[in-house]
Amino acid sequence: MANVLVVEDDDGVRRLLCRALKAEGYAVLEATNAEDGLEVAARECPDLVITDLNLPGMGGDILIRMLRKLPDRPLVVAMSGVRAALALVVKEADGTLSKPIDLDELDSVLGEVLGRGGGR
Repeated sequence: MANVLVVEDDDGVRRLLCRALKAEGYAVLEATNAEDGLEVAARECPDLVITDLNLPGMGGDILIRMLRKLPDRPLVVAMSGVRAALALVVKEADGTLSKPIDLDELDSVLGEVLGRGGGR
């Protein structure tokens, strides 16, 4: 199974995602802001990063661009409660999730993204 990094500042959403991912057998890392997420991604080389776009400090859109520059570039799924925000990053991200999180949508998006990217 893939290693997944969840970057989300909302504790409830982050816990929900991490719990759902672990239940599906994914190895899960987590960060509460983009700066920490970038550091974890550079150190741990996850296969996939799921990031909120609305993060304190550096936004998720900038995080996505920074992740693209890593030597072991992870796949990225962007999430937001604002569909217009998702539309802005659709070319940068490998997939998108809308909030509130729907676990069936999460499963579908991960299957599509990881199937297309093949993991590592």
